[in-house]
Formats: sequence, C-alpha cells, structure tokens
Amino acid sequence: MVRQKSSIAVMAVAFVALCGYMGLQHRLSDRGVGRAPAGQRAGGAIQTTQAAPSNAEIEAIAASLADVPGLYDLAVLPDDRGDGQFVVSAMVEVETPSGQAPNPTVAFRDMRAATDAYLSDLYLLKEPIAEAEITFTEGGTIVGTAGLGRTAYEQLASRATGEDLAGAMEQAHQDDTGVDQACWIELKPLAN
Repeated sequence: MVRQKSSIAVMAVAFVALCGYMGLQHRLSDRGVGRAPAGQRAGGAIQTTQAAPSNAEIEAIAASLADVPGLYDLAVLPDDRGDGQFVVSAMVEVETPSGQAPNPTVAFRDMRAATDAYLSDLYLLKEPIAEAEITFTEGGTIVGTAGLGRTAYEQLASRATGEDLAGAMEQAHQDDTGVDQACWIELKPLAN
C-alpha cells in the first residue's frame, strides 16, 4: 500500500512537472535562458535539441525532496543551453501543522530551512541540474523566492557555516540572469 501511494505521488509530480513546462519556459526565456546559443539559428528559426528529463531523473529528483514540507508543485525542465542539464523549480506552501499561516518570524525561519534542504538535496543527487529555484507561498500569495546555480552552490556550500546555505546566499552577490552562477534569495512572510 505504501509503495502504491509512493508511485502515485511520483506520477503526480511527473505530471505536474510536464504541465508546468510552459509557464516556467516563459520565465526562463525572459531571463535569456531560453535563447539558443550562437550557431543554433537557421533561416530565422531557432533549432533546439533539448531533451525532456527522463522518468528516472524526475523520480530521483522528486524522491530527494520528500523532506521538504509543503512542496506542492515541481517542474524539471531543460535549461535550453543544449547541454543536457535541467532547471528544477518548486512551489512550497508555508503553513503550520494546523493549516494556519505561521507568525512571520517562524515563517522566515522555516523558509530558510526549506531553502537549505531543497538546494542541498538536489545538488547532492549528482543529476544534471544547472539551476534550482524555490518559490514560497502563503495562502496563494508569493512570499519568498530563492535560486542557485550549480557553480554558485559549489562555491557557497564550501563557505557556508554549518548548514546555513540561505545565510551564505543572503551575503552573496544577487544575480538572477545566469544559470550556473545564479544566486538570489528574498523571503518576506506575511504579517498576521
């Protein structure tokens, strides 16, 4: 019974990942990620050779995020650079076990902890992930976002004190224009 529920959850995450492709693709193209590299244009049309993530890659990514509370949406998309790497984007609802919004201090602490867990869990996988992004909501309102490219993660993780990757991100140069070097964090929980 537990295995069946797990399989259903993985299938649901895979479905959500595929459904979320178009929305995230628009965001990525706004940042320049969706543009083809030089030499990829022919007759005015952009040729892309991006492959979708395999079911095994999606399952491994989804399984690694089981400890991130409130995760309700996950997208795994090609990074559009033609290198076989992916951008992983998640939506997380910030709430107390009773379903009520936590006070802002607790929400801020929980978002930082979820950011640390999410990024560390993904990059420890050794899957071809170029960038990981997480967005926090409270009752449908976006209250925080963070993102980190693989190269930036490797640099910050080596300097982070203990497991405070979110703290290291706050002290780093904020950049959401790249993929590998991307680093941004902004957490603003709602006041009760």
